[in-house]
Amino acid sequence: MKTNKRIGLCVAVIALIVGLVACQPKSGVDGVIYGGHIFTATDKADVQAIAFDESKIVYVGSLEGAYALAGESTRLIDLEGGMLMPGLIDAHVHPLLYALFSSYPSLESANNVDELMSLMKKYEKDTPSTDWVIGFGFPTGMFSGEMPTKEMLDQYFPGRPVALISHHMHDWWLNSAALKDANITAETADPKGGFIHRVPGSLEPSGFLEDQASFGLIMSNSHLLPSYYTMYQQWRNIFKEMAAQGYVGYLDAGVSRNDIALAYYLMNKLGAIKLKGNLALIVMPDEGLERISEIATLRQWLETDSLKYDVAKFWIDGMIDNRHAYMKAPYQDNSSRGRAYFNTETLKAYILAAESKDLNTHLHVIGDAALGESVDAFADLSEKKPFSKRHYFTHLQVADSSDIARIADLKLGINISPSWARRDLPGSNGKPVDLSDIENAIGPRLNNHGLYLPFKTMYDSGARISAGSDYPFTTLNPFEAIEVGLTRQYYSNSVAGAIPEAIQADQKVTLDQLLRSNTIEAAYQLGREDELGSIEVGKSASFTLIDRNLFTTKPADIGETMVTMTMIDGETVYEQ
Repeated sequence: MKTNKRIGLCVAVIALIVGLVACQPKSGVDGVIYGGHIFTATDKADVQAIAFDESKIVYVGSLEGAYALAGESTRLIDLEGGMLMPGLIDAHVHPLLYALFSSYPSLESANNVDELMSLMKKYEKDTPSTDWVIGFGFPTGMFSGEMPTKEMLDQYFPGRPVALISHHMHDWWLNSAALKDANITAETADPKGGFIHRVPGSLEPSGFLEDQASFGLIMSNSHLLPSYYTMYQQWRNIFKEMAAQGYVGYLDAGVSRNDIALAYYLMNKLGAIKLKGNLALIVMPDEGLERISEIATLRQWLETDSLKYDVAKFWIDGMIDNRHAYMKAPYQDNSSRGRAYFNTETLKAYILAAESKDLNTHLHVIGDAALGESVDAFADLSEKKPFSKRHYFTHLQVADSSDIARIADLKLGINISPSWARRDLPGSNGKPVDLSDIENAIGPRLNNHGLYLPFKTMYDSGARISAGSDYPFTTLNPFEAIEVGLTRQYYSNSVAGAIPEAIQADQKVTLDQLLRSNTIEAAYQLGREDELGSIEVGKSASFTLIDRNLFTTKPADIGETMVTMTMIDGETVYEQ
């Protein structure tokens, strides 16, 4: 009894001490950052220091003013000549695709078909006999224009289902056993937004699938997906890496399955994702307007402050690489103009449906015809009613200046990936892919009229311009991408040897423009401009700290920038 009383007394004393400590007034704000250049993404100049407290910015101004708010418990963060900026936002990235495809064995080291088959033979031995053998990352350019066929794979894998996924993820190469297991036959119609290549002179599948035919295969066959545990590990890794690259927010620009959308919610609740995210859920024309309602329902049940389900993504055309980008003139090495997956009337119906469900839109547009007809759809709708939501075109690899001007006039937005604007396009095996394939495809339009990724024309139009990495199709590093935007060449550490000629050097843009596109403009696209994107009193204490002042760094050296710290709501989520 006495023992119990003593224990009770001790517990009471401990509780009292803890209570007294908790009640002690905090000495000063949580943190002060100083000692370097501060880019606020506002018109406020000559900022020497900022102070933050309880996840919010409470002071922006002089060093003396910030110090006046500090106390014994205040964390003093010295930039040491580096730079502070609003936390970076990747407004077009693919964490899901990274998690999915990086879960498969890599083919990136292969330089030719023999090496490719050797790797796949190794993976066959390591794969359970009941599973498909799937490899990821083969460069389609290694076939020198020849289309891969099932017979080529059947020579090496006569009876086991085998699939190879291209480095840009849009193409799948299957053997006969895989086609049979997937039930892809001569009677199988091409899906909307995709193509099943056929044996010449027949409807028999050749073994090569493009765009939605390939994406649809894996997404509709859950047994082909890696385990959720494997994907979870990769997913967690990519978000850690994004924090290390300075990102505090993102748009996943392609979520196609509702169970993946649910997985995002669970990971967010478990704390596996620190970054603040928005999801763009893919809508294909063959899914019907019901898909828009599905997204709205997911939003109703799953949306939180840190994870928003508010974007419908429309995949308007394919890629130049596979000659399915929809062009105003035929390809030089091909009589086709590519294809549009949405016609103007269908797209108008889907835009209206998105607006009615309070959803923004994100349109994958590569070719100039795809852009022109998509802008036509918005122009027609605008005559009846102004838009209430935020609608963005992304990529615009080939674009007419007149269509860009219309985007600005309609108060629509453009999302760019600056790292695309270089002559050494990203290869799958660390080696550059020369732009000559694109040049051969679209000819003089590449060098005339500022049509190829015309960033300066876009900024000069007055349209709102956000930026995204498009990772894993290209670099995740925002500073490598910024360097490309400034130079129209590859970033300094990407390829050894002589620096190639800049591609359309007159389309270079400024550092201020690119930084704003990675901060306040990206925040605006995501509907988070009241919280993120600029350093202002009352906004989230979400910052990116780097090792140099970008405004005094040579453009060709910006790609070597290192992130020293990333903070979200006052919490350090990465520190070098």
